[in-house]
Amino acid sequence: MTTYEYVVNLAKQGCCVDEIIHESGVKLNTVNRYLSRARQQGVVFPDGLKVYRKSLDYTVPKSVRAMILPYAKRRKMSVSDLAAKLITTIAEDELIDAVLDDGKQTYV
Repeated sequence: MTTYEYVVNLAKQGCCVDEIIHESGVKLNTVNRYLSRARQQGVVFPDGLKVYRKSLDYTVPKSVRAMILPYAKRRKMSVSDLAAKLITTIAEDELIDAVLDDGKQTYV
């Protein structure tokens, strides 16, 4: 498999540009060029993948990405978008103590 094919396959699986860069080791400009070329050839990416680098405060480890990838695919989202949605939902619904279940409770 060529680097081009690898990058395109990662995008087809729902990986965001940051994940593709991290996973493939390919530079941002090259990833953008590959994705643009693939689009010109008729490749359609899930979740409206954009040709730019997303800004992430946290990179999801590879092992965790693998665990949540099926959930992201079912929702037609990238793994990063699902992770961000999970964190946002947990915070907004005040579920942090329930999710962590570490015995430390915050009374708001």
